[in-house]
Amino acid sequence: MKRRIIQTTIICILFLFALNKINAQVTIGSGVPAAKGAILEIKSKEADNNNITSDKGGLGLPRVMLRDRTTLEPFISTTDHDWTNKGNTKIDRKHTGLVVYNLYESPSSVTDYNKIFHKGVYIWDGEKWNIESFNQKRYFYLPTFNIPLKETGTKKTFNLYEEYKKQFTKTLNNKFISNNKNINTIPSPLYGRLYSKEELNYVITYFDDKILDNIVVDNDGLMTYDVKSINTTPDSYINVLFIVK
Repeated sequence: MKRRIIQTTIICILFLFALNKINAQVTIGSGVPAAKGAILEIKSKEADNNNITSDKGGLGLPRVMLRDRTTLEPFISTTDHDWTNKGNTKIDRKHTGLVVYNLYESPSSVTDYNKIFHKGVYIWDGEKWNIESFNQKRYFYLPTFNIPLKETGTKKTFNLYEEYKKQFTKTLNNKFISNNKNINTIPSPLYGRLYSKEELNYVITYFDDKILDNIVVDNDGLMTYDVKSINTTPDSYINVLFIVK
C-alpha cells in the first residue's frame, strides 16, 4: 500500500512537471530555448551574429480557398450554431489573428468587394479577412488633373476613379509615354493590374475652399461638389489619395 502511494506521488509530480513545461515557452525545430518574449518560436538554431535562426526552412501556412471576407468559411459554416449566435458565442472575435494563405483568385467580373480575393496571406481581424501586403504601400496619390471650372454652380460631378483609369492606361491616355513600348498599363503593386473601384477608398487631403465647397465622394469614386468661384489662384488645387482596402 505504501509503495503504491509513493508511485502515485511520483506520477503526480512528473505530471505537474510536464504540465509546467507545456505551459512554458516552446521552440519548434530545435532544442534551443525560445526568445524571452516569445511563447512559441520556430528555429533550427540559436541566432547568429546576423540574427539568422534557421537554415532548414520556413513556416508553411495552411493553404485554403476563402469565400467571403466577412465569414470564417470554409472552416466554420454560416449555418453553424456558434456562427448564427456569434453575438453571444463571440466565435468571430475568438478567431482574431487567424492567419492563412489563400489560393483563390476571384475573376475580374466579381464586383462584390466581400467576394474579391487574391492569392496571398490573409489575417482575420475578428470581423473580416484582410490581405497582408507586408512592405507594399497601401495608398497612392492621383496624378495632376483638371476639374472643369467654366461656371459657378452646385452639384457638379467628377469621377475620380475614371480619371485614375484614364491616366494609368495607354489606351485611354494619348499622352502616355514610356521608354518601354510594352508598358500599356501602370499596374497596382499588389495585384499587377488596375485596382477595381470596389477595392479602393477615396480621400481628399486638400482643396481650395475659395473655389470649391460641399465636396462629397461616394464608394465608386464619384466626387460631387459646388463651384463657388472660377477665379483661381496658385492655391487652387486638390489632393486626392486612393487607399487600398
